[in-house]
Amino acid sequence: MSENGDAGVEGSTLLIENIPLNLSEDDIYSAFAPTTVVKCQLVLDANSKSTGSAKVFVESKEEAEKIIKAFNKSLFFGKVIRVKFDGFFPSFSFLFLEFKNNY
Repeated sequence: MSENGDAGVEGSTLLIENIPLNLSEDDIYSAFAPTTVVKCQLVLDANSKSTGSAKVFVESKEEAEKIIKAFNKSLFFGKVIRVKFDGFFPSFSFLFLEFKNNY
């Protein structure tokens, strides 16, 4: 069991809001390059268009807190973004995400 009381918890999920609609996941990876982003997923609408939000998965709660402190309410590609904690994820989650994205 981890220090926060959740068995199997490996990392944290962040919700990034108000990002420009034309950004790609690669743009977000590059912007967060000094941090340990494990995965990034744009939030898409029913037409597969960006909603201006993204989920970012990082290795630890501590890393999530650093990103929130550094990026929340900051200028990001010309827009002021909101960054907030969105939960924890177990290590097996990425096996499913990779399978889903590849098939």
